[in-house]
Amino acid sequence: MLVVEGFLENGVFTPNKPLADVKGRKYATLTVTENEEKERQERMTAWQQFGEAVINSGEELAGNPERFQFRTLQEAI
Repeated sequence: MLVVEGFLENGVFTPNKPLADVKGRKYATLTVTENEEKERQERMTAWQQFGEAVINSGEELAGNPERFQFRTLQEAI
């Protein structure tokens, strides 16, 4: 996957750098972000609401949770 940043103006996308490595016709997805800070704040608010809902649910967890550790890339090979 290739990620290309640029800007969209009047329906035309202009990349920040030339796309010399892209040959022929390729399928692409364009994501338009209007305000990244607003989106980040909305995600943070959603997680906060989720956490509060879990805490306020009053549900008791049964058993003892197990600790686990992610393997490093070297351990996975």
